[in-house]
Amino acid sequence: MLKLSRLLRQSCATRVSYSSVSEAKPGGSWDLISAVCLERVPVITSPLNEIETKLSNVLNQMEFEQSILNDHEVRHREDVARAERKKRGEGIEGEEGAVITALDMEDKWKNEASLFTPAERITDADRNNDVKSTNRKLHKPLRLLLKLQRGKDLSWDLPLTVREDGETMRQAAERALTSLCGQNLNFQVLGNAPLSFYQFKYPKGYRAKVNRVGAKVFIYKAYLNSGFLDSVEVEPGSNVVDYQWMTLDEIEANLDKT
Repeated sequence: MLKLSRLLRQSCATRVSYSSVSEAKPGGSWDLISAVCLERVPVITSPLNEIETKLSNVLNQMEFEQSILNDHEVRHREDVARAERKKRGEGIEGEEGAVITALDMEDKWKNEASLFTPAERITDADRNNDVKSTNRKLHKPLRLLLKLQRGKDLSWDLPLTVREDGETMRQAAERALTSLCGQNLNFQVLGNAPLSFYQFKYPKGYRAKVNRVGAKVFIYKAYLNSGFLDSVEVEPGSNVVDYQWMTLDEIEANLDKT
């Protein structure tokens, strides 16, 4: 979250310079903006890297060496001992009928497992590079970014809006999503306090026009509540030109920091 906030702050610096402008007159006010980092959480686990693989092997070996036999292994040992007694001709009372051994159970389980086909980790959305789908990059979190029309400029940003009078910052964050992304988006904003913050000053000419020093942006965290098989509908608002569900690497590549 902090890395994303830093990327947005760097991107904002390319659109409005706040390091070289003169200080605002005393008493100047700021726009309060609520932005929302809407995240689709990972659906599957990430592949293990080399270090994680080695550690997993060590832990599995330790568990194997220190663990006791489970019920199936105990049953298999009893089956082997029973077979040895039968070879020696030693009868066992109460075992005249058929006995289902541990190996019989293993064969049954193998047959059942052969009928199961696991789902692929790579989806059609991955193959088609469908950046508007949440059914891609299942092992990574995806965040929703919008390409917004600001006058003559186009820029990628989080869903955001200026707080209105009588509105809490969280209510403004929820309104940002519903107004820019449609009413059908199923989400949950976490808490009443933002998770990150940055601010920037408007260019000198624009400050005089709007009588504002700049903007203070409060970023709220939200999770997408839709299930994996549910369709996620984003209905772009009036000044939304495009949208994408991006990984952090894709956000870094798309945000203009030059």
